[in-house]
Amino acid sequence: MFQTRPGSKITDIFRQHRENFAQYGYPDEWKNLHQGGSASYRIRDVKATPDTPASEVVLENQAYAWNPSIAGIKSEDTILVLKDKNEIISEDTGWPLVEVDVDGKKILKDFDLPGKIKKTTNQKEALKDADFVISMIAVGGLDAWEIDKNIPLKYGVDQIVGDTLGPGGVFRALSR
Repeated sequence: MFQTRPGSKITDIFRQHRENFAQYGYPDEWKNLHQGGSASYRIRDVKATPDTPASEVVLENQAYAWNPSIAGIKSEDTILVLKDKNEIISEDTGWPLVEVDVDGKKILKDFDLPGKIKKTTNQKEALKDADFVISMIAVGGLDAWEIDKNIPLKYGVDQIVGDTLGPGGVFRALSR
């Protein structure tokens, strides 16, 4: 989020995201969902990917939504890039917030709650010492999500994400 400054290349920010995934032991998880980009009336005006043109740069007074995610977890923040700072515009004070230090800068985040998240395909290992378990699946994965999102787009209905609300959300609910 803090790399999103006026004039920064989207490709450089994306490369840093990928390096962060690898540093924390999830080198390929970025492939499972687009990781964000500039935002306005479309899902993302410019998605940050390995193929994003090098000419795409962060613009002042533009909103950017970043959603790093690994299997079972997604954190999303939308920021407004101002001349001398970024303003988090997706903050929800209804959630418990904690102060987090990121490269010497303090922000409030809502994801630092106690507990452990474990990814495994071994049911016995998953349930050992667990107080509760949340099981989540996305039938059809990203390919199915793209279909749910793109059918309305074909008919001129551009929606944010499309997995829970609007026409895409209806498609998803009926097809799974």
